[in-house]
Amino acid sequence: MRRGAKIFLIASLVAQAAALVRYVILARMLGPAELGLAATLILTAQFFESLSDTGANRYVVQDARGHTPEVMGLVHMILAGRGILLAAALALTAGLVADLYKAPILAPGLIALGLTQVILGFQNLEVRRVQRDGDFRPEAVMTIAGEVTSAIAIAAAAWIVRDHTAVIYGLTARALIMLIVSHVMAERRYAWAFGKADAVAFSRFASPLFLNGLLLFFGSQGDRILVGASLGAEGLGYYSAIILLIYYPAAALSRFVASLHMPNVARTRDNPEKFAREREQLGGRAVLLSTAMLLGFCLAGPLFAPLLYGHAFAQPLPMFAALALLQAVRLARCWPTTLALGTGDSFSVLAANVVRVVALPAAIFAYKAWPSVYAIVGAFILGELLSLATALIYQWRRRVVRARREFVRSFLFTLVGSVAVALSATLQERMWAWSAGVAVVLLGTLALHAWTERPTILHAWGLVRSRIFRRA
Repeated sequence: MRRGAKIFLIASLVAQAAALVRYVILARMLGPAELGLAATLILTAQFFESLSDTGANRYVVQDARGHTPEVMGLVHMILAGRGILLAAALALTAGLVADLYKAPILAPGLIALGLTQVILGFQNLEVRRVQRDGDFRPEAVMTIAGEVTSAIAIAAAAWIVRDHTAVIYGLTARALIMLIVSHVMAERRYAWAFGKADAVAFSRFASPLFLNGLLLFFGSQGDRILVGASLGAEGLGYYSAIILLIYYPAAALSRFVASLHMPNVARTRDNPEKFAREREQLGGRAVLLSTAMLLGFCLAGPLFAPLLYGHAFAQPLPMFAALALLQAVRLARCWPTTLALGTGDSFSVLAANVVRVVALPAAIFAYKAWPSVYAIVGAFILGELLSLATALIYQWRRRVVRARREFVRSFLFTLVGSVAVALSATLQERMWAWSAGVAVVLLGTLALHAWTERPTILHAWGLVRSRIFRRA
């Protein structure tokens, strides 16, 4: 039984909305250059977080012994050590990172960001453990409280300090609130423990994720790194402002889908019939949400970017469509990733991210051949698609998914995105006849895509209809 699924979805949306509000405040009050410096601070912190990712919060959900006090104590100890190590790494490398970006002013901010890592390291993971029983309420409350506090703190700090360091105050406030709520809502007290057998089992799960975290970072944030290195802090500020309009909704949906389905995947993996239903729902929901988000951003992005940030942040239609396709494929990847982690297979996640990083050298080469942001984005779209294909091939070889079904689903989803990008290009150039023809192709592709996903659509409609009649 799922408890708090609605509030967890709301919390995911609030978290991403609050993050977007943070960037809107920084863009409006500080401008693109300071926004770019703030983005650089966050990117550097995320790099070290990815490098040290152990998957502890997922381990307590999917492992058979994840609920025991011994395992909980072990992951608490590991997370605390990780937070301290992250703070030390940020302090030791602050000068090097500042020199890399040719911005000495970044060094003090990077050192200060270490405090947030130490604070987050002492969270009580009871908010995750109870998800084994379908209870998402504690994490939802923690997330809402932390993200709302962060947005308020950044607004106040930006008004006072008037520079990129405002983001540090907001993230520190967020970490403190999340720490407090995680302990207040915990059913068990916080403790550390160490057992050799549990440590060995955890290391087998976590080892591939160390390298995977690094690959995940370069795969998901490499485009922003290359834009910053190529165009400077101001260019990164413009790019970040646009991509974050869709990055945060995508992250919210990915987190919600993964958190909602992973306990069910882990619980049904030994029951072929129930697992097949869960797998189909997960795949259908992931690609349909990705498609809806892609088309929604193609329509709404060009309107909301200048409205939120100012007219200086307006961009051509193809840029919004390309970024929409990039983030839509990233969202769709949560489907094979959740299947893999829910069945205890962290190696296939690593393999998919190894392939994903091919986008980094491809983007560097493409940018040198064609100095344009489109070259970077296109290379990363290719990397995401190759990664999705690799993940599905691994799951097929493990007999977790059906090859034909997943190929058709992935192909139609990719085709919809490609046609949407083509339509935006013809509209930008005012090629009205071509636009009409491409629009017809898009509608036909969408209809075929909806037909292949009709079980998921009918299931969703049945849920909506039952709730309407129940209320009536």
